[in-house]
Amino acid sequence: MKISETSIIEQLRADGHRVTTARRAIVRGLLRSKAPVSALQVHALLRKRQLETNNVTVYRELAFLEAEGFLHGVTLKDGVKRYCLASNGHHHHLICTGCNAVQDVKMEHDLDSFEKKIARQKSFTVQSHSLEFYGLCARCG
Repeated sequence: MKISETSIIEQLRADGHRVTTARRAIVRGLLRSKAPVSALQVHALLRKRQLETNNVTVYRELAFLEAEGFLHGVTLKDGVKRYCLASNGHHHHLICTGCNAVQDVKMEHDLDSFEKKIARQKSFTVQSHSLEFYGLCARCG
């Protein structure tokens, strides 16, 4: 299923969460973004749309949407966490250390079997994972 503002909003409501104006605007902004965006960029986007929110609200909303599985967070070489919609199911990222370009990458055989092995060997319940590959893209390499 292709992710949309409507599908996210409906899922939030189905899970018993409020759909605030800020939450809806953040989802809409991330849907339109072609690259992962930082919390400060999201805050600027909301201001541009005449939505007065403070930085704390933006950070909380991004953390909430990430915890709910709607966003993926990636940290680039500058140490700033950026967010993109989890639009294609679970995926990982290729991050260029030259230009900060981020590409989604799906793994043929994801880490499911490795997670099960961890659970057995370490008595550890994996709730989620994140995997980023850092290197140089074709333009920078």
